[in-house]
Amino acid sequence: MRTSVFAISLALTLAACGKKTTPEPAAAAAETSEPAPAVAEAMTVAMPAGADAKKFTQNLVDANIRDFKPTGTGGSVQFVYKTLDFAGNGTWSADASVEANFEEIPCKESGTWTVEAVDSAQVGTITWTVDKTSCAMREGGESTRGQVTLGKGDEFTVAFR
Repeated sequence: MRTSVFAISLALTLAACGKKTTPEPAAAAAETSEPAPAVAEAMTVAMPAGADAKKFTQNLVDANIRDFKPTGTGGSVQFVYKTLDFAGNGTWSADASVEANFEEIPCKESGTWTVEAVDSAQVGTITWTVDKTSCAMREGGESTRGQVTLGKGDEFTVAFR
């Protein structure tokens, strides 16, 4: 009796395991291959028509903007965008800091932006609006308009309008 209970248990266990199958080739490739390269972000930001506008906008989105000071607060207080990233969907984000009396207070800002006019693939006028901020002495809803010049490398200058 013991042998038949053991045999039945073994048979049921083996049946429950089922037939082993090999993974589909596509599934196996997905598990072992490198991740697919990122698809370029669609440019949906508002901009004038034309090749220069598209090129300027792409150049701005690709720019590596660091340590940009958008305002001249003067005195012992400075506001600095440590990183400033414009996205092709018309949004921007920044890691920033307010620096006062040898103290640096980190903060973040984000909002929307548009391309107003374009002079060339390196020069255009944009407006960016702060929608959210955690920075001292800054408020949401503020807009900045400026002529942006993208230079060699990561050079980024703004003539405020």
